[in-house]
Amino acid sequence: MVTMDTRFWTGFLCLLSTVSVIYSLKIGAFNINSLTGSKLKTHPGLLDIYVKIMSRYDIAVIEEVMDTKGINDILQALNSHGGGPYALQLSGRLGGPGFEEYFAFLYRTDHVSVRKIYQYPDTHDYFEHEPFAILFHTTHAAIHDFAIAAVHIRSRDTVSEMNHLVDVYDSLKSHFGNENILFAGDLNADCFGLSLASLHKNLFYTDHRFHWLILSTEDTIVSGISSCAYDRFVVAGSEFLGAVVPFSAKSFHYDFEYRLNYRESHSVSDHYPIEMELR
Repeated sequence: MVTMDTRFWTGFLCLLSTVSVIYSLKIGAFNINSLTGSKLKTHPGLLDIYVKIMSRYDIAVIEEVMDTKGINDILQALNSHGGGPYALQLSGRLGGPGFEEYFAFLYRTDHVSVRKIYQYPDTHDYFEHEPFAILFHTTHAAIHDFAIAAVHIRSRDTVSEMNHLVDVYDSLKSHFGNENILFAGDLNADCFGLSLASLHKNLFYTDHRFHWLILSTEDTIVSGISSCAYDRFVVAGSEFLGAVVPFSAKSFHYDFEYRLNYRESHSVSDHYPIEMELR
């Protein structure tokens, strides 16, 4: 015989089991401003701040990684300080002799796994730093398979490089067999990099497939005198867009959060990380 109490607790336990499989993923992107091993060594406390920032995210896209030592130091500190387990995936060395960098992905291996990696083959030399993308799999979000492309657009070629991100999307979509792709990084899409009028005429902005999650009113640079939305998230794919937690895309002002003065903040980076959440 099933009593009312039995039915209640059976239903309650079923509800708990349902709640227990509801997860979320947090994604960050950070132009870290010339990260090297020597930078960490000469700025005491900087490594701890980077670990605090990176541990906020299940996937972190990092630009301006200038050597492999600094980012591996961050990875080791993340895992040794109990924030992990994290793994690292690096692009090749990108750019010309004047400014070469790696793109880095730090990601929690207990929340996401890597399915495919793709370095965009820039045969026409559209980009100074060719976008680098990873196809991820997860069971911790409403969407299970999606790609993220790391982007760092050259400021003097913002219009041209941004226009060609449409070509990058088509290439990624074909390679991964998946339309759900997030472009993340420093697009130089404001202020000195791009006027609002030019942005609204750009192919990457006007193409209806792309949805800009960071508004031009957001401040993504560490400056006491100006406010610019250089760093952006741009998402394509209805499934990906539907998984984004509304209004979760924003910049993370670590100076305010960690009570840093301007000099301390600027030693971390001249950019704030941007972040978003998937339900």
